[in-house]
Amino acid sequence: MGDIVFVCEHQDSIPSSTLPLDPSDLPQPWTEDHSTLHISTSVPYRYVTLRDSQDDIAKCALTLTMLAEQYMEESWIHVYTDGCATDAVANGGARIFKFPEGDTSTLGIPTGKHCSNYMAEVQALMQATTMIQDSNSKCHQTVFLTDALSVLEALAGDKLPCLMEKLQNIARTR
Repeated sequence: MGDIVFVCEHQDSIPSSTLPLDPSDLPQPWTEDHSTLHISTSVPYRYVTLRDSQDDIAKCALTLTMLAEQYMEESWIHVYTDGCATDAVANGGARIFKFPEGDTSTLGIPTGKHCSNYMAEVQALMQATTMIQDSNSKCHQTVFLTDALSVLEALAGDKLPCLMEKLQNIARTR
């Protein structure tokens, strides 16, 4: 009954004839880029409250809860990267841990005799993007997890274009 009242009240604004629907009027998701790349430099406050009010164990537990809820291991590839250098400036190395569909893959890479922690972290992420791109995993969602805040800030500030390009490529293809 409500439909009839609406039609009667607005009959003058209803067109008397309509054009046939054209295929170009329909959404075409296959032509749109639905990839998303999100860089987060902190854990959402609903998981971790004020810094000083929680000890490290509580922060760790809440962060793991957030990862389990937002990036379930059953549907996300988890890539953990870490880079380091002796005294933060020499003999750099990186380790990459990948967990697709329950499998674990670890790769240690040298990053140079004269390499900072920052560059070792960048190299770990660069190598991890290559590993994910070359992966045969059927899982298409990937989250990269790193403790390199300075690298994440550089990415967010468009200061690492090569790494950003690799990450965007993964976002488009995986």
